[in-house]
Amino acid sequence: MVLHRWRYTLWKAQLSALSICVKNQLSLKKMKIDDVLEEIEDNQRRARMIPYRRQDGTMDMFPAAKRGNSTYAYRTGKQLSVHKQMFLDGFVDYSVMFITLVVPHNNSYYGCQDTWKATAKAIGPFIKALKKKGVEKYFIVLEATSKGCCHTHLLTSWNRSLRASIQDGKFHLEEKDLLDFIKERWDREWTKVSDLLINNNSVAVQVCPNLKEAEKAFEYASKYLGERSNIMKSLDRAHQDKATSYDQGKLFTNYWASKTNRRVCRMSRNLSKGALYT
Repeated sequence: MVLHRWRYTLWKAQLSALSICVKNQLSLKKMKIDDVLEEIEDNQRRARMIPYRRQDGTMDMFPAAKRGNSTYAYRTGKQLSVHKQMFLDGFVDYSVMFITLVVPHNNSYYGCQDTWKATAKAIGPFIKALKKKGVEKYFIVLEATSKGCCHTHLLTSWNRSLRASIQDGKFHLEEKDLLDFIKERWDREWTKVSDLLINNNSVAVQVCPNLKEAEKAFEYASKYLGERSNIMKSLDRAHQDKATSYDQGKLFTNYWASKTNRRVCRMSRNLSKGALYT
């Protein structure tokens, strides 16, 4: 019995050491799109096939909606247009703020994984704090950079017009107290949940002066959603070593959202009717 326990303890120690060794190697290795293509394709092949009858009476099959395929893109594309209309309904000049949150990362496997898990946890308390400052509607998108790490686009509609000044063709928030609050609050929420010891968050804030700019901001934030969530052409280009940074961002978004079981799109309750199943 004593020998058996000794062997079991030794086995656990060896397994723990091996796990640490593998984790350290993955922590040093930079992520590449080629590392995840096989897993993305395997995930797509798991989509359930649904039979249907054509007009000529013949039977055919099509894949059920799964994040990244054409069925999913078609269905969520219709929903996304509804959410856009609801978000911009009643627009007032200078009332929409476009926030981009970039978090510290090292582009390793575990570094990227941490940005996705931590961002998903931090964004809830962060938006709750903004609502107390006057946010009435919000639309949040988590997406990957071309290197795999998560960053966030946050569209917020406020209960008043915001003061802004134009610099380099962009309208920047002039309310220093509000700007400082946004940056400090995001740093605080991120630090609570991230495993990374570094903290060099980047928070970019722009104000939309008119409806046209607000529509542009929504289109940019949703560039991997709806009809554009279909990854098939991006997969083909990646296999041919022709993937653009846009393709890589889309593929990494699909990979990490599935891997971490995170929704890439969240919105306020007054926009969530028929919500995207993301």
